[in-house]
Formats: sequence, C-alpha cells, structure tokens
Amino acid sequence: MLKQRWLIILFGIVMQYVHGIFTQLAHRMHQPQAEPLHDVGFALTPVSCIWGVECLRMLWYQQACAVMLSRTRHGQLLSAQP
Repeated sequence: MLKQRWLIILFGIVMQYVHGIFTQLAHRMHQPQAEPLHDVGFALTPVSCIWGVECLRMLWYQQACAVMLSRTRHGQLLSAQP
C-alpha cells in the first residue's frame, strides 16, 4: 500500500513542512493590536436575536448528538444488515 501511494505521502509530508514554516513565520511577524478589530456583524445583530442563535446552536448540537447516539449500541457503530 505504501508503494502505491508514496507520491501522495511525500506530497503530504512536504506540505506539512511548508505549512510549519509559514505558521512560524506568521507567529514571529505578528504584532498585537492595541484595539481589537470591530465585529460589524455582531454589532448589527439585535440582542434578542443573539440569544435565539445560541438556542438554535444548542438545539442543533443536541440533535446531532441524538443522531450519533441512535446509530450506536453500547459504543459500537451499527452496520447496515444486507
């Protein structure tokens, strides 16, 4: 399997190396701002809507958890029976 995909693995290793170089470069060049950037979207959102968005987010999270738990039995994924 490694012989068949050595080029993809090599590409991944090279890209991780390049990513590491640019991450360190960005970290070293970063200069903290005296004042954080202004969030226009948050400023334009009414306060009542913000609580609604948080409630929807929690509802979606609970539904996703319920779906994932319904597909498992005792911690193991249920496989489709042919």
